Amino acid sequence: MPSPVVCLLFGWIGYLFSCCFMTTVAASTGGAAGFGLSLIQTAVLYNVFQYDFFSDNYFDQTYFHQTRTNRTTPTNWTYDVQSNYFIGWVLWILAFCGLLLFLKSLITFGRAKNEERRLQAQDQ
Repeated sequence: MPSPVVCLLFGWIGYLFSCCFMTTVAASTGGAAGFGLSLIQTAVLYNVFQYDFFSDNYFDQTYFHQTRTNRTTPTNWTYDVQSNYFIGWVLWILAFCGLLLFLKSLITFGRAKNEERRLQAQDQ
């Protein structure tokens, strides 16, 4: 299994673990922020570097949307470009959702921290 997919899988497992088993706000928001960053990383690896998620051949990768010249199986170039274009947009949308998840978790943690400080100031 390629490493970005494994990274995304472990990010998802960490997010589920932190949300299900941890009781603090810091743990749950940290898990959400980490999963959001994992989504962003996966989208950037694919879209910017044209990382092929379905093969482990790291030395056959080309950069910045160039087509590969040494394919092992003949493919229909038009279908390949259209599917890469669609997958690219889907991954950019996932990256945007990851960014929103990351920012939401930072804002939630900041609000919880400010509320805790306000309550401590009232008690004194």
